[in-house]
Amino acid sequence: MTPTAEQQTQALLNEPAGAPPPGVMPNVNDPSTINRYIILVLVLGLTCSTLAIFLRTYTKIFLMRTRAYEDNVVIVAWLGEIVQVFPYVKAAQYGSGAHVWTISLGSLSHIVYWSWVAGAIYVPVIFLIKLSILLQFLRIFAPTRQDNMFIFVGVHLCILVNLIVYSVIEFSAIFACKPREKMWMPWLDGRSLDVDAFWKANGLFNCLSDFAILALPLPSVWRLQIPLRRKILVSTVFATGLCACIAAIIRTYYTWSITQSPDFSYNIVLFGVWTYTELAIGIIISCLPVIPRFFQHFGPKVRVTFSLSTVFKTNSGFGKSLAPGPCPSSDTAVAASKWEIPFTKTIDRLKGSNEDGKRIELKRQYVTLGELDERADDGMTGEMHGRYVAGLGDLKHGRAGEGGDLEEGKGDTDREDAEERG
Repeated sequence: MTPTAEQQTQALLNEPAGAPPPGVMPNVNDPSTINRYIILVLVLGLTCSTLAIFLRTYTKIFLMRTRAYEDNVVIVAWLGEIVQVFPYVKAAQYGSGAHVWTISLGSLSHIVYWSWVAGAIYVPVIFLIKLSILLQFLRIFAPTRQDNMFIFVGVHLCILVNLIVYSVIEFSAIFACKPREKMWMPWLDGRSLDVDAFWKANGLFNCLSDFAILALPLPSVWRLQIPLRRKILVSTVFATGLCACIAAIIRTYYTWSITQSPDFSYNIVLFGVWTYTELAIGIIISCLPVIPRFFQHFGPKVRVTFSLSTVFKTNSGFGKSLAPGPCPSSDTAVAASKWEIPFTKTIDRLKGSNEDGKRIELKRQYVTLGELDERADDGMTGEMHGRYVAGLGDLKHGRAGEGGDLEEGKGDTDREDAEERG
Protein backbone atom coordinates (compact mmCIF):
# COMPACT_ATOMS: atom_id res chain seq x y z
CA MET A 1 0.00 0.00 0.00
CA THR A 2 1.45 3.31 -1.10
CA PRO A 3 1.58 5.92 1.70
CA THR A 4 -0.35 9.11 1.09
CA ALA A 5 1.26 12.52 0.79
CA GLU A 6 0.16 13.42 4.30
CA GLN A 7 1.74 10.27 5.70
CA GLN A 8 4.97 10.97 3.81
CA THR A 9 5.06 14.51 5.22
CA GLN A 10 4.49 13.26 8.75
CA ALA A 11 7.25 10.71 8.38
CA LEU A 12 9.56 13.46 7.15
CA LEU A 13 8.70 15.68 10.15
CA ASN A 14 9.54 12.87 12.58
CA GLU A 15 13.06 12.44 11.21
CA PRO A 16 16.05 14.21 12.84
CA ALA A 17 16.41 17.77 11.65
CA GLY A 18 20.11 17.41 10.90
CA ALA A 19 23.02 15.01 10.81
CA PRO A 20 25.32 14.96 13.85
CA PRO A 21 29.03 15.70 13.52
CA PRO A 22 31.34 12.72 13.08
CA GLY A 23 31.75 10.74 16.29
CA VAL A 24 28.75 12.35 18.05
CA MET A 25 25.89 10.11 19.20
CA PRO A 26 22.69 12.19 19.40
CA ASN A 27 20.51 11.84 22.51
CA VAL A 28 17.08 12.24 20.96
CA ASN A 29 15.13 11.17 24.06
CA ASP A 30 16.68 13.71 26.47
CA PRO A 31 18.69 16.33 24.58
CA SER A 32 20.65 18.90 26.57
CA THR A 33 19.71 22.54 26.00
CA ILE A 34 21.00 25.99 26.91
CA ASN A 35 17.54 27.41 27.58
CA ARG A 36 18.63 28.34 31.10
CA TYR A 37 20.54 31.28 29.62
CA ILE A 38 17.56 32.72 27.79
CA ILE A 39 15.35 32.23 30.89
CA LEU A 40 17.88 34.08 33.05
CA VAL A 41 18.12 36.95 30.58
CA LEU A 42 14.35 37.18 30.22
CA VAL A 43 13.85 37.40 33.99
CA LEU A 44 16.67 39.87 34.66
CA GLY A 45 16.01 41.99 31.60
CA LEU A 46 12.29 42.28 32.18
CA THR A 47 12.76 42.97 35.90
CA CYS A 48 15.31 45.75 35.38
CA SER A 49 13.45 47.40 32.52
CA THR A 50 10.16 47.25 34.45
CA LEU A 51 11.81 48.90 37.47
CA ALA A 52 13.25 51.62 35.22
CA ILE A 53 9.84 52.25 33.65
CA PHE A 54 8.22 52.46 37.10
CA LEU A 55 10.80 54.98 38.37
CA ARG A 56 10.50 57.07 35.24
CA THR A 57 6.69 57.09 35.23
CA TYR A 58 6.44 57.86 38.96
CA THR A 59 8.96 60.69 38.67
CA LYS A 60 7.27 62.24 35.66
CA ILE A 61 3.72 62.04 37.05
CA PHE A 62 4.14 62.72 40.79
CA LEU A 63 7.42 64.65 41.09
CA MET A 64 7.91 66.57 37.86
CA ARG A 65 4.18 66.64 37.08
CA THR A 66 4.73 66.62 33.36
CA ARG A 67 4.38 64.16 30.50
CA ALA A 68 5.95 64.10 27.06
CA TYR A 69 5.68 62.07 23.88
CA GLU A 70 8.81 60.08 24.64
CA ASP A 71 7.29 58.86 27.91
CA ASN A 72 4.40 57.22 26.07
CA VAL A 73 6.69 55.88 23.36
CA VAL A 74 8.98 54.06 25.79
CA ILE A 75 5.99 52.56 27.62
CA VAL A 76 4.72 51.10 24.34
CA ALA A 77 8.22 49.73 23.69
CA TRP A 78 8.24 48.17 27.17
CA LEU A 79 4.90 46.48 26.43
CA GLY A 80 6.42 45.13 23.23
CA GLU A 81 9.34 43.77 25.25
CA ILE A 82 6.86 41.92 27.48
CA VAL A 83 5.05 40.49 24.47
CA GLN A 84 8.31 39.21 23.01
CA VAL A 85 8.76 36.88 25.97
CA PHE A 86 5.92 34.71 24.62
CA PRO A 87 7.60 33.51 21.37
CA TYR A 88 10.81 32.73 23.25
CA VAL A 89 8.88 30.54 25.67
CA LYS A 90 7.02 28.80 22.86
CA ALA A 91 10.24 28.10 20.98
CA ALA A 92 11.73 26.58 24.14
CA GLN A 93 8.81 24.18 24.35
CA TYR A 94 9.78 22.73 20.97
CA GLY A 95 13.46 22.27 21.83
CA SER A 96 15.25 25.55 21.12
CA GLY A 97 18.67 25.51 22.72
CA ALA A 98 19.25 21.88 21.74
CA HIS A 99 21.45 20.88 18.82
CA VAL A 100 19.63 20.37 15.56
CA TRP A 101 20.53 16.66 15.33
CA THR A 102 18.74 15.95 18.63
CA ILE A 103 15.31 17.29 17.60
CA SER A 104 12.89 16.35 14.86
CA LEU A 105 12.30 18.32 11.68
CA GLY A 106 8.78 19.15 12.88
CA SER A 107 10.14 20.66 16.09
CA LEU A 108 12.68 22.68 14.14
CA SER A 109 9.86 24.01 11.97
CA HIS A 110 8.06 25.29 15.08
CA ILE A 111 11.28 26.86 16.41
CA VAL A 112 11.78 28.71 13.11
CA TYR A 113 8.18 29.93 13.19
CA TRP A 114 8.38 31.36 16.72
CA SER A 115 11.77 32.87 15.97
CA TRP A 116 10.19 34.60 12.98
CA VAL A 117 7.43 35.95 15.26
CA ALA A 118 10.02 37.22 17.74
CA GLY A 119 11.90 38.94 14.93
CA ALA A 120 8.72 40.60 13.67
CA ILE A 121 8.11 41.97 17.19
CA TYR A 122 11.73 43.03 17.67
CA VAL A 123 11.86 45.49 14.77
CA PRO A 124 9.12 47.92 15.91
CA VAL A 125 10.21 47.62 19.56
CA ILE A 126 13.82 48.58 18.87
CA PHE A 127 12.64 51.47 16.70
CA LEU A 128 10.38 52.78 19.48
CA ILE A 129 13.22 52.58 22.01
CA LYS A 130 15.51 54.60 19.75
CA LEU A 131 12.71 57.02 19.00
CA SER A 132 12.16 57.70 22.72
CA ILE A 133 15.89 58.35 23.22
CA LEU A 134 16.05 60.72 20.24
CA LEU A 135 12.97 62.64 21.39
CA GLN A 136 14.63 63.12 24.76
CA PHE A 137 17.72 64.53 23.06
CA LEU A 138 15.49 66.94 21.21
CA ARG A 139 13.73 68.07 24.38
CA ILE A 140 16.94 68.43 26.40
CA PHE A 141 19.30 70.03 23.90
CA ALA A 142 17.13 71.56 21.18
CA PRO A 143 13.54 72.39 22.19
CA THR A 144 13.57 74.84 19.26
CA ARG A 145 15.57 74.92 16.06
CA GLN A 146 17.48 78.02 17.15
CA ASP A 147 18.73 76.46 20.39
CA ASN A 148 20.95 73.81 18.83
CA MET A 149 20.77 73.35 15.08
CA PHE A 150 23.16 70.39 15.09
CA ILE A 151 21.03 68.36 17.51
CA PHE A 152 17.79 69.50 15.88
CA VAL A 153 18.84 68.35 12.41
CA GLY A 154 20.68 65.26 13.65
CA VAL A 155 17.74 63.97 15.68
CA HIS A 156 15.23 64.46 12.87
CA LEU A 157 17.59 62.83 10.38
CA CYS A 158 18.13 59.82 12.66
CA ILE A 159 14.40 59.41 13.21
CA LEU A 160 13.70 59.53 9.48
CA VAL A 161 16.46 57.09 8.54
CA ASN A 162 15.52 54.63 11.30
CA LEU A 163 11.86 54.78 10.33
CA ILE A 164 12.58 54.05 6.66
CA VAL A 165 15.13 51.26 7.23
CA TYR A 166 13.15 49.46 9.96
CA SER A 167 9.97 49.69 7.90
CA VAL A 168 11.73 48.03 4.95
CA ILE A 169 13.18 45.31 7.22
CA GLU A 170 9.80 44.62 8.84
CA PHE A 171 7.98 44.48 5.52
CA SER A 172 10.64 42.17 4.08
CA ALA A 173 10.55 39.87 7.10
CA ILE A 174 6.78 39.47 6.92
CA PHE A 175 6.35 39.11 3.15
CA ALA A 176 9.66 37.50 2.20
CA CYS A 177 8.04 34.20 1.20
CA LYS A 178 4.97 33.30 -0.77
CA PRO A 179 3.19 31.46 0.67
CA ARG A 180 4.33 32.85 4.03
CA GLU A 181 4.43 29.34 5.55
CA LYS A 182 7.39 28.55 3.29
CA MET A 183 9.59 30.55 5.68
CA TRP A 184 9.32 27.88 8.39
CA MET A 185 8.39 24.98 6.08
CA PRO A 186 10.93 25.28 3.27
CA TRP A 187 9.83 22.04 1.59
CA LEU A 188 6.62 23.70 0.41
CA ASP A 189 6.30 24.90 -3.17
CA GLY A 190 6.58 28.64 -3.67
CA ARG A 191 9.17 31.39 -3.83
CA SER A 192 11.19 33.16 -1.20
CA LEU A 193 13.56 36.10 -1.03
CA ASP A 194 16.98 35.93 0.60
CA VAL A 195 15.82 36.38 4.19
CA ASP A 196 19.33 35.91 5.55
CA ALA A 197 20.50 39.01 3.71
CA PHE A 198 17.80 41.11 5.34
CA TRP A 199 18.70 39.93 8.84
CA LYS A 200 22.39 40.61 8.21
CA ALA A 201 21.50 44.10 7.04
CA ASN A 202 19.37 44.53 10.14
CA GLY A 203 22.31 43.66 12.39
CA LEU A 204 24.70 46.01 10.64
CA PHE A 205 22.22 48.88 10.64
CA ASN A 206 21.55 48.33 14.35
CA CYS A 207 25.22 48.76 15.16
CA LEU A 208 25.62 51.88 13.02
CA SER A 209 22.49 53.58 14.35
CA ASP A 210 23.42 52.76 17.97
CA PHE A 211 26.82 54.40 17.60
CA ALA A 212 25.28 57.40 15.81
CA ILE A 213 22.77 57.93 18.63
CA LEU A 214 25.55 57.46 21.20
CA ALA A 215 27.75 60.16 19.64
CA LEU A 216 24.97 62.63 18.82
CA PRO A 217 24.67 64.47 22.19
CA LEU A 218 28.35 64.40 23.24
CA PRO A 219 29.45 67.60 21.40
CA SER A 220 26.57 69.51 22.96
CA VAL A 221 27.40 68.18 26.44
CA TRP A 222 31.00 69.35 26.22
CA ARG A 223 29.91 72.80 25.09
CA LEU A 224 27.84 73.30 28.24
CA GLN A 225 29.09 75.96 30.67
CA ILE A 226 29.39 73.60 33.62
CA PRO A 227 32.37 72.29 35.64
CA LEU A 228 34.49 69.59 34.08
CA ARG A 229 33.44 67.04 36.69
CA ARG A 230 29.79 67.68 35.84
CA LYS A 231 30.52 67.31 32.13
CA ILE A 232 32.17 63.95 32.70
CA LEU A 233 29.23 62.81 34.83
CA VAL A 234 26.65 63.84 32.22
CA SER A 235 28.71 62.27 29.44
CA THR A 236 28.91 59.04 31.43
CA VAL A 237 25.12 58.92 31.69
CA PHE A 238 24.76 59.23 27.94
CA ALA A 239 27.72 56.93 27.32
CA THR A 240 25.83 54.07 28.96
CA GLY A 241 24.47 53.63 25.46
CA LEU A 242 27.80 51.92 24.74
CA CYS A 243 26.36 48.86 26.51
CA ALA A 244 23.58 48.72 23.92
CA CYS A 245 26.18 49.06 21.16
CA ILE A 246 28.13 46.09 22.55
CA ALA A 247 24.95 44.00 22.76
CA ALA A 248 24.10 44.94 19.16
CA ILE A 249 27.57 43.90 17.96
CA ILE A 250 27.35 40.49 19.67
CA ARG A 251 23.83 40.06 18.33
CA THR A 252 25.10 40.77 14.81
CA TYR A 253 27.80 38.15 15.29
CA TYR A 254 25.19 35.52 16.10
CA THR A 255 23.14 36.67 13.13
CA TRP A 256 26.03 35.55 10.95
CA SER A 257 26.30 32.30 12.92
CA ILE A 258 22.65 31.51 12.26
CA THR A 259 22.89 32.14 8.54
CA GLN A 260 26.12 30.19 8.07
CA SER A 261 25.68 27.30 10.51
CA PRO A 262 23.14 24.48 10.07
CA ASP A 263 22.69 24.26 13.87
CA PHE A 264 19.83 26.77 13.92
CA SER A 265 18.05 25.49 17.03
CA TYR A 266 21.19 25.97 19.15
CA ASN A 267 22.40 29.32 17.82
CA ILE A 268 18.96 30.93 17.91
CA VAL A 269 19.03 30.88 21.73
CA LEU A 270 22.39 32.69 21.84
CA PHE A 271 21.00 35.13 19.30
CA GLY A 272 17.89 35.62 21.43
CA VAL A 273 19.94 36.23 24.58
CA TRP A 274 21.65 39.25 23.05
CA THR A 275 18.52 40.43 21.29
CA TYR A 276 16.60 40.65 24.54
CA THR A 277 19.62 42.13 26.31
CA GLU A 278 19.75 44.90 23.73
CA LEU A 279 16.06 45.69 24.23
CA ALA A 280 16.31 45.76 28.04
CA ILE A 281 19.42 47.96 28.00
CA GLY A 282 17.78 50.32 25.51
CA ILE A 283 14.74 50.83 27.75
CA ILE A 284 16.93 51.41 30.81
CA ILE A 285 19.04 53.95 28.91
CA SER A 286 15.91 55.76 27.80
CA CYS A 287 14.87 56.12 31.47
CA LEU A 288 18.26 57.13 32.89
CA PRO A 289 17.99 60.92 32.38
CA VAL A 290 14.84 61.01 34.56
CA ILE A 291 15.73 58.50 37.30
CA PRO A 292 18.23 60.77 39.18
CA ARG A 293 15.36 63.15 39.94
CA PHE A 294 13.65 60.31 41.82
CA PHE A 295 16.68 59.73 44.06
CA GLN A 296 17.21 63.45 44.58
CA HIS A 297 13.70 63.60 46.00
CA PHE A 298 13.78 60.52 48.21
CA GLY A 299 17.51 60.36 48.96
CA PRO A 300 17.53 62.94 51.82
CA LYS A 301 14.48 61.31 53.42
CA VAL A 302 16.10 57.89 53.30
CA ARG A 303 19.33 59.24 54.79
CA VAL A 304 17.47 60.96 57.63
CA THR A 305 15.49 57.80 58.36
CA PHE A 306 18.59 55.63 58.54
CA SER A 307 20.49 58.19 60.60
CA LEU A 308 17.69 58.33 63.16
CA SER A 309 17.58 54.55 63.31
CA THR A 310 21.33 54.48 63.95
CA VAL A 311 21.08 57.07 66.72
CA PHE A 312 18.25 55.13 68.34
CA LYS A 313 20.23 51.90 68.38
CA THR A 314 23.49 53.41 69.60
CA ASN A 315 22.04 55.60 72.37
CA SER A 316 21.41 52.80 74.83
CA GLY A 317 21.02 55.28 77.68
CA PHE A 318 17.62 56.36 76.37
CA GLY A 319 15.76 53.48 77.98
CA LYS A 320 17.49 53.91 81.31
CA SER A 321 16.47 57.57 81.53
CA LEU A 322 12.82 56.51 81.79
CA ALA A 323 13.33 54.13 84.69
CA PRO A 324 12.15 55.36 88.13
CA GLY A 325 14.84 56.19 90.61
CA PRO A 326 16.38 59.02 92.55
CA CYS A 327 15.71 62.43 91.13
CA PRO A 328 18.78 63.58 89.22
CA SER A 329 20.17 67.02 89.78
CA SER A 330 19.93 69.59 87.03
CA ASP A 331 23.52 68.93 85.97
CA THR A 332 22.88 65.21 85.88
CA ALA A 333 19.74 65.75 83.82
CA VAL A 334 21.68 67.81 81.31
CA ALA A 335 24.37 65.15 81.04
CA ALA A 336 21.80 62.37 80.67
CA SER A 337 19.94 64.30 78.01
CA LYS A 338 22.97 64.08 75.74
CA TRP A 339 22.31 60.36 75.42
CA GLU A 340 18.66 60.74 74.51
CA ILE A 341 17.32 61.09 71.02
CA PRO A 342 16.78 64.78 70.22
CA PHE A 343 14.45 64.15 67.29
CA THR A 344 11.03 62.71 68.04
CA LYS A 345 7.43 63.48 67.12
CA THR A 346 6.28 63.50 70.76
CA ILE A 347 7.17 65.31 73.97
CA ASP A 348 9.24 63.08 76.18
CA ARG A 349 8.71 63.08 79.90
CA LEU A 350 11.56 62.63 82.33
CA LYS A 351 10.32 61.22 85.64
CA GLY A 352 12.10 61.13 88.96
CA SER A 353 11.51 61.60 92.68
CA ASN A 354 12.72 64.15 95.21
CA GLU A 355 14.31 63.40 98.59
CA ASP A 356 10.88 62.99 100.29
CA GLY A 357 9.68 60.52 97.68
CA LYS A 358 7.34 63.01 96.02
CA ARG A 359 7.26 62.70 92.23
CA ILE A 360 8.03 65.56 89.94
CA GLU A 361 7.61 65.61 86.18
CA LEU A 362 9.64 67.49 83.65
CA LYS A 363 8.57 68.15 80.07
CA ARG A 364 10.96 68.87 77.27
CA GLN A 365 10.11 70.02 73.77
CA TYR A 366 12.22 68.52 70.96
CA VAL A 367 12.60 69.22 67.31
CA THR A 368 10.21 67.04 65.33
CA LEU A 369 11.21 64.85 62.38
CA GLY A 370 9.06 66.96 60.06
CA GLU A 371 10.89 70.13 61.09
CA LEU A 372 14.21 68.41 60.57
CA ASP A 373 13.17 67.30 57.11
CA GLU A 374 11.91 70.76 56.14
CA ARG A 375 15.12 72.43 57.23
CA ALA A 376 17.53 69.76 56.02
CA ASP A 377 16.92 70.79 52.40
CA ASP A 378 17.57 74.48 53.26
CA GLY A 379 20.83 73.84 55.09
CA MET A 380 19.31 74.93 58.43
CA THR A 381 20.56 72.05 60.56
CA GLY A 382 22.65 74.58 62.50
CA GLU A 383 19.46 76.33 63.61
CA MET A 384 18.01 73.02 64.73
CA HIS A 385 21.11 72.30 66.79
CA GLY A 386 20.87 75.77 68.33
CA ARG A 387 17.27 75.14 69.35
CA TYR A 388 18.24 71.86 70.94
CA VAL A 389 21.14 73.40 72.88
CA ALA A 390 18.86 76.23 74.01
CA GLY A 391 16.39 73.64 75.25
CA LEU A 392 19.14 72.02 77.31
CA GLY A 393 20.00 75.42 78.77
CA ASP A 394 16.39 75.93 79.79
CA LEU A 395 16.44 72.54 81.42
CA LYS A 396 19.59 73.37 83.37
CA HIS A 397 18.22 76.67 84.67
CA GLY A 398 14.87 75.22 85.60
CA ARG A 399 12.85 76.57 82.65
CA ALA A 400 11.46 73.29 81.38
CA GLY A 401 8.22 74.45 79.84
CA GLU A 402 4.58 74.02 80.59
CA GLY A 403 5.05 71.02 82.88
CA GLY A 404 6.66 73.08 85.66
CA ASP A 405 10.39 73.54 86.38
CA LEU A 406 12.84 72.12 88.83
CA GLU A 407 13.32 75.38 90.76
CA GLU A 408 9.59 75.79 91.32
CA GLY A 409 9.32 72.18 92.40
CA LYS A 410 12.19 72.63 94.82
CA GLY A 411 10.63 75.82 96.21
CA ASP A 412 7.29 74.12 96.80
CA THR A 413 9.04 71.32 98.70
CA ASP A 414 10.92 73.78 100.96
CA ARG A 415 7.69 75.61 101.84
CA GLU A 416 5.95 72.37 102.74
CA ASP A 417 8.86 71.40 105.03
CA ALA A 418 8.74 74.78 106.77
CA GLU A 419 5.00 74.47 107.39
CA GLU A 420 5.46 71.00 108.94
CA ARG A 421 8.22 72.28 111.27
CA GLY A 422 5.99 75.25 112.26
